Amino acid sequence: LTNLGFGGECMLDPVVARVIRDTPCDCITLKVGINIICVAALTARSFPAALIGFIQTVRDGHPNAPLVVVSPIWFRPLESNKPVSAPQFLTLVEVRGHVKRVVETLRQRGDTQLFY
Repeated sequence: LTNLGFGGECMLDPVVARVIRDTPCDCITLKVGINIICVAALTARSFPAALIGFIQTVRDGHPNAPLVVVSPIWFRPLESNKPVSAPQFLTLVEVRGHVKRVVETLRQRGDTQLFY
């Protein structure tokens, strides 16, 4: 078991995706969203693209490994409130929708070992 938990610092960094890509494994679990939203690191435009790029990079090294993407658990302050009062930033409800749509899109394009 290899745990790359980043304790509040998971921001879908490409270098982390490359580390996962290059690490032998049987199954991959990614829990994404809460850290990014808490600090308003990505927006409605950039979050889905970053998640797609991260997953595709991981897939370059593990094309057939089961990959589970987990969206944020419940966190009252950001469920329906944005961390920054601007339309481009996301609530957790919106993040969960983006994560689900990204996984659905990649599954429709042939990634049958990707799960939400």
